[in-house]
Amino acid sequence: MTEVVAAYGRIDSKALAPNDRKAFLINLYNAAMLQAALDNYPLKSVTDIGLVPFSIFKRQWIALDGDRVSLDDIEKGILLREYPDARVHFAVNCASASCPPLRSEPYIGARLETQLEEQTRLFAASDHAATVDSGKKRIEFSKLFKWYREDFDVSNPAIYLNGYRDEPLPTSYKVAWQPYDWSLNQSR
Repeated sequence: MTEVVAAYGRIDSKALAPNDRKAFLINLYNAAMLQAALDNYPLKSVTDIGLVPFSIFKRQWIALDGDRVSLDDIEKGILLREYPDARVHFAVNCASASCPPLRSEPYIGARLETQLEEQTRLFAASDHAATVDSGKKRIEFSKLFKWYREDFDVSNPAIYLNGYRDEPLPTSYKVAWQPYDWSLNQSR
């Protein structure tokens, strides 16, 4: 994985077509996150990497376009700023149990729209996106919708998710937030 991230660092991403660059940045984020987890394995959570919890997301250690950037720089500073698309939140993977699943193939510019749609539908249909308690008329949503409320641009996460679900969620239920599980997402 170290070689993959190093190879990405030698590519001039600014010379890529927009969809190719967006796919490249998503792939770079995912490869770097996997590298960080593997380099520090065994570990219980990616939040344990570094001296301060969550410092793995802030440390500038990834080569990009002649610079050193952090995971947060890639996701929030470049991807979401240059390509405002909330579906990015379902494509980047923080190697934690509550994260949307890691895609089994790289993102490719020519197929990016289809891949992002598939990834979003997959997440939207999962219990990680929303769990419904019909008795209490309450839905617990992923904290991604709380943390990145402005990116989703809806008053209720059900409105956004219903665009990607076969069975719509009630929009009149009380909104609550699922605890975010930062434990390492690993196969056993």
